Amino acid sequence: MAKMTSLALVFCAIALTTTTATASPASEAQTWKPAGDDLAPWNRWWDRLSAEVAQVEASIEIAELLAAQSRQWTAGDLDAFCSVYAQDATFLSPNGLTRGRAQILARYKRRYDTAEKRGTLSLKIVELWLVPSRDGRVNAASAVLRWHLARKDQPDASGLSLIVLRPY
Repeated sequence: MAKMTSLALVFCAIALTTTTATASPASEAQTWKPAGDDLAPWNRWWDRLSAEVAQVEASIEIAELLAAQSRQWTAGDLDAFCSVYAQDATFLSPNGLTRGRAQILARYKRRYDTAEKRGTLSLKIVELWLVPSRDGRVNAASAVLRWHLARKDQPDASGLSLIVLRPY
């Protein structure tokens, strides 16, 4: 976020250098206004910048969420791993379809009941799509992930997943 804040400050400095100062006859105070008294271009620019910042922040939050999930899985805390799933989540695998957070958690606990079976999970974002609202906030996201389970006594496992994220 520090880089985006710096970038925003640079843009603000540029915008201020393109404005004109007008003195108030009553107070002689300096008032900064966009050139031509037209705020519409400034507002549109600010809205675009705000939307871009929101998208960068959402991307960072998603990456942090996935990193936390990798740590939770590897530590054996499957309850925490699944706590971010929606109640009506759907899990699709070659073995079938599992519906509901509780059922998915039960499936994980059955299949990955030991540290050796769980291994060390890594999740890497391959593609990320953000769905912005009209005001620039992110309404939802979908991500293609490459997951990898490194295990000692079993072959490693890896694959691709598609996840859909939405705020709640």
